[in-house]
Amino acid sequence: MTPKTLTLAGLAAADKVYDGNTAATVTGSLAGLVAGESLGLVLDGRFDTKDAGSGKTVTVGTALGDGAGGRAANYRLDPSATTTAAIRSRPTTRARSTGPRSPSPAPSSPAAAWSRASASTASR
Repeated sequence: MTPKTLTLAGLAAADKVYDGNTAATVTGSLAGLVAGESLGLVLDGRFDTKDAGSGKTVTVGTALGDGAGGRAANYRLDPSATTTAAIRSRPTTRARSTGPRSPSPAPSSPAAAWSRASASTASR
């Protein structure tokens, strides 16, 4: 018996915020099953690189499992597929100090600033 070929329908990868890895969240379903049968479907998505960017290739590994009334051995599905998604740059945040604040240094008096400037000018 020749296994029936299935296709992935609605294959999509979700955009994500940069997290330093290539893991991708993917969704899809099987098309072409015999009426009344179902199978398990495992999808494993990976971005081509971990770097931020748009229109990035996501390679999707696939695996079939036996389901209600359906045996995976009776079907064939390409072991990989591709789609695209984006990795957005992680927003930068500014750390806020939670400790006590140091008092600002008191501004120099105009006379002190003048005497420092006069001293440096006089030494030339």
